[in-house]
Amino acid sequence: MRNNMQNNMQKDMMVNDTYEVKRLCNRGPFCVKVPGSKSITNRALMLAAMSERRCELTGVLFSDDSRAFLDCLGRLGFELIIDEENERVVIQGTGGVIPNNTASVDVRSAGTAARFLTVMLALAGGDYEMNSSKQMAKRPMEPLLKILRDGGVEFEFLGEEGHFPFIMHSHDIHLSSVTVDTTVSSQFTSALLMAGTLLDAGLDINVTGSRTEGSYIKMTLSMLEQFGISYTRHDSGYRVAGHQSYGLGSYVVEPDISAASYFYSMAPILGCDVRVERVHRPSLQGDMKYVETLGTLGCVLEESKEGLWVKGSGVSSYHGITIDMNDFSDQTMTMAAVAVYADTPTSIYNVGHIRYQESDRMAAIINELTGMGIKCEEIPQYDGIRIFPGKPQPVEVETYEDHRIAMAMSLTGLGADGVVIKNPGCCRKTFENYFEVLDSLYTKADVDVILLDNDNTIMDFDECARRAVAISLEKAGIHAGKADTAVGFADRFLVHNTSMWQKLERREITRQELLDTRWQLFFEKEGIDYDGKAFEAIYRDELTKQHVLYEGALELLKYLSERYDVYIATNGITRTQTRRIAESGVGKYIKGCFISEQIGADKPSEKYFDACMNGIGIYDRSRVMIIGDSLTSDMKGGVQYGIKTCWLNRAGAVRPQGLHCDYVVKCYEDIERIL
Repeated sequence: MRNNMQNNMQKDMMVNDTYEVKRLCNRGPFCVKVPGSKSITNRALMLAAMSERRCELTGVLFSDDSRAFLDCLGRLGFELIIDEENERVVIQGTGGVIPNNTASVDVRSAGTAARFLTVMLALAGGDYEMNSSKQMAKRPMEPLLKILRDGGVEFEFLGEEGHFPFIMHSHDIHLSSVTVDTTVSSQFTSALLMAGTLLDAGLDINVTGSRTEGSYIKMTLSMLEQFGISYTRHDSGYRVAGHQSYGLGSYVVEPDISAASYFYSMAPILGCDVRVERVHRPSLQGDMKYVETLGTLGCVLEESKEGLWVKGSGVSSYHGITIDMNDFSDQTMTMAAVAVYADTPTSIYNVGHIRYQESDRMAAIINELTGMGIKCEEIPQYDGIRIFPGKPQPVEVETYEDHRIAMAMSLTGLGADGVVIKNPGCCRKTFENYFEVLDSLYTKADVDVILLDNDNTIMDFDECARRAVAISLEKAGIHAGKADTAVGFADRFLVHNTSMWQKLERREITRQELLDTRWQLFFEKEGIDYDGKAFEAIYRDELTKQHVLYEGALELLKYLSERYDVYIATNGITRTQTRRIAESGVGKYIKGCFISEQIGADKPSEKYFDACMNGIGIYDRSRVMIIGDSLTSDMKGGVQYGIKTCWLNRAGAVRPQGLHCDYVVKCYEDIERIL
């Protein structure tokens, strides 16, 4: 068994030194599977080992921490059947007797193994050498070791006193009542609750500190009940009766909600819907409170047979919040990443104890967010941290050998370029294939036909219009003195023109009304005495001659035309669009062009898209994608018609509420990434 585990560990160690997070253009819906809960797995391993029955555990997490626990149990002589492929472990319980009561074990970096096994072995009795990683050797143990010393356990420290590694001698232990401070770690309390039944007289556990009703203690109590261990509550804590006979034949480990939270957090960040397999409410895990907090950001939580959905497709933006995360503090880093994309600051408080976990997580958040240009600050009086919204800048994120830093900080790169995670392999501790699952979300669109908008997607309409306006002003004899400057005049017209086209898309005006009145109405606003219809003729003639393409447009068209049937789909004037497409070089890369004036209908109308489908000769709407910059014509039309949609959001505009695009891209490179 041990050789197989070591081989797996060596294979798992072979990972890249860095992982570059790419902006995620796909907007789901996403359905993912996460491993079993680390906290439940390691509690179940201990409870099953101490029970009097053979217990089959399914849904087991296999990671650094759980493998460390299993390795220790194997060295202690417990009979194990380990089936990683099927996430299954079978343990033969020994009724609280340690088969090898003189043994050497290594808990590596597993805090649960370190605290749980130390107490289990101390209360069962024997002589043990307890080793660990350097990281675990830095973590607090002294409060727990003092309790055991007071009960007669002897320790020989092989390094710093009060820390791993050490040799433990436990004979004639005399513990009946203990007091545990939960402030630094609730694992001390959980360990004593689970192992208390090993003592003849049982154990009174008095709890003090900030987390006496913490979620991990509640998890432990629930699992005691599930395994058949009785306990009672009293004013200051709990009493566990001694030498109880208990056991389960089988136990199913819940999926890890800590792991699920990274994917659920994509819902508000990206405006997408996410389901994680087998996650349901209620749950033993306190981190479900974090998932429910996403509801305060506008997400909708919806149960399904397959798993819980967190739906963010209706979220256009979200405000930061002020929140006490003491009871689900493992998600402090995750909330910090979500806070980056909020539109107001987020304050997290009562999480000072995260300084003493796998890393100083408070310092890590501040260091890494500051490094990517995000303002954040400690709030010492509230043991908390405040994060201000911002746009992450390219950065290499230090992970401090901390799996939760690596996974949480990866979320900051989903909407920005250049976020690189150093040492992604540290995720082996709880979720060894996290980055593989993340990679699986970057799916390419499965389509045959591309409808490509022209103006402000391929053609820089604004620049074309500026040039046409400047020439038209000169031809009309309208001087800069009246019109401010040609560029300023043109930019004001573009705002006015966009508003007119949106009225056309909403069918508030006709095309002819737009062409007949747009300049007249604009001249009246500008205080210019000139015939609007006459200027329209001059302007339209000049606009027809302008064909300024965005940089890389022809390269994109070439790329797409080699893989798909590409058509231009544009709201516009036939004469203008036809000439510009021909003279710009766009024409040689497309199969055809659908111009609203020719069709007699505009995007987003169904009639317009019917004409496109008839012209293409394809009627499976799922095989067609429209790419464009306009939410009100391209995206609204595509969504309503049931074809795939890709919004080219160059400016990083706030996503629309109630309009869910399949893909959101920032540049042509993104388009090539999804096609």
